[in-house]
Amino acid sequence: MFTTRPGPWLLVASVILLLVSTQAVMAQCGGTLNLRSGVAYAGPNVGWTDWRFWDGEDNKTYAFGLTGKVADNWDGAVTFQAAGTEGEDPIGGVVRRSDLQLLALDAGWQVRDTNWKIVLNPGCEFVTDDALGTNTETGASADWGDMIGTFGVVCERQYGSWTWIINPKLAGWKDDVVATNYQTVEGFGTVIGIGVGLRKQMDDRLVLMADVTPIISGDNSLDMDTNEVERTLVWGVGATYLLLPDSNTWVTVFGSNAFGTTPATSLLATPDNSVCFGVRAASTF
Repeated sequence: MFTTRPGPWLLVASVILLLVSTQAVMAQCGGTLNLRSGVAYAGPNVGWTDWRFWDGEDNKTYAFGLTGKVADNWDGAVTFQAAGTEGEDPIGGVVRRSDLQLLALDAGWQVRDTNWKIVLNPGCEFVTDDALGTNTETGASADWGDMIGTFGVVCERQYGSWTWIINPKLAGWKDDVVATNYQTVEGFGTVIGIGVGLRKQMDDRLVLMADVTPIISGDNSLDMDTNEVERTLVWGVGATYLLLPDSNTWVTVFGSNAFGTTPATSLLATPDNSVCFGVRAASTF
């Protein structure tokens, strides 16, 4: 369903990752696939990458990110993500093509550090290129928007080897968009979801995880028959393994219907509940 086109932001992200020296990768091993951790990261900087492979030839999305401590009780993350669809499958009888590249900035502020740990998670995502949805039959297109504000509250509690995460979060997508043919296209609006996640520490090297995010306001997907926006449950399940202990290299293998890994795109579900095969990696270098 999705395909990507590497651009200059991919080169920039790659250079940044190569220049940053990290000594731990536990930030990307906290939380679950689509929910962040309820503990603000306090270690050295972390570099990571996320790849999602979908049905169809050469269909994938990719992301690169950096996470690190920015102040006492504060962490910060920057993520570049690129995704698109070539419109191989008609939606509502119309072949569509959608493109999106964005740069996401978000922070975590630890406001409670007792049994239930709580982090406030404000953020903002800036469209860098190709923010268009195009009707390939008529050539008309609509803009996704230039900026998406995000906010979340992450609550986390550990019971032995089990960790529970509750994460209400929102993303301010456009309500309506005027296409180039002057028709109004309904947007997702302000999407609000309540994520619930679970992590199980199997041993020192293996962690299992799963999450679900029901949407309680706004819309987050497209109906494959009508091409109208709709609400769809977002979910993910996977396993993280410490592949190389000496270099602290973690690899996560997962399946999910989430459109992406940023706070805003992790609230969006792919049309027809398309499921990806995903790989996420973080390491010292």
